[in-house]
Amino acid sequence: MRKTLRAALEALDAFASAAACFWLYAVFPFDFGHLADLVPSPLQLLASWIPNWLARFVLLVGGVGSLANGLYQPMVYFAVRGEYSRVTAAGP
Repeated sequence: MRKTLRAALEALDAFASAAACFWLYAVFPFDFGHLADLVPSPLQLLASWIPNWLARFVLLVGGVGSLANGLYQPMVYFAVRGEYSRVTAAGP
């Protein structure tokens, strides 16, 4: 029972992450011109080169990856569960 609950929660978590990424992609105002002002001075050079399209791309990839993970987790769970029940039914 605990493994069933864990698999369901993992899939739900992946779908929630995908929804959050897609929501941020659609709603977030991408203007990273002042992102470097928020980080410490040694890291400002690294943060100043991040363009808007890169942030949108990262959110899009994260959303698609989370959605794929949400679909993949239940398939793996049911495949392993079916294999385990077949092996235990055959006996030692």
